[in-house]
Amino acid sequence: MQKIAFTYNDTFEYLKKVSDVASLSPYDREIYEAELMKARDYHAVLKTAKKKSLEEGRAEGRAEGRAEGIMAGISQVVKNMMANGLDLEAIATYTGFSIEELEALKEHI
Repeated sequence: MQKIAFTYNDTFEYLKKVSDVASLSPYDREIYEAELMKARDYHAVLKTAKKKSLEEGRAEGRAEGRAEGIMAGISQVVKNMMANGLDLEAIATYTGFSIEELEALKEHI
């Protein structure tokens, strides 16, 4: 036996709403339908805004993650250069880091 989507009470609640709308005057029905359309539009706008916000947040997160990954990789290369005795001026030339940044990084090795 196939399940019905509505429960017994849901079905009668739905039928009550439909009959209430059907009993409205043409003027009241027009107002009701306009309000219903505004409510649906409002919810559609919210849904779209939420989806767009999530997509933007994910894009920002990916960009930040890539930037952090690149910096971690460069920092590791700098540490390796320092461990192999390369002078700070040469490392600064190759990496684009300032001498101050390299000295700060050297303290953390």
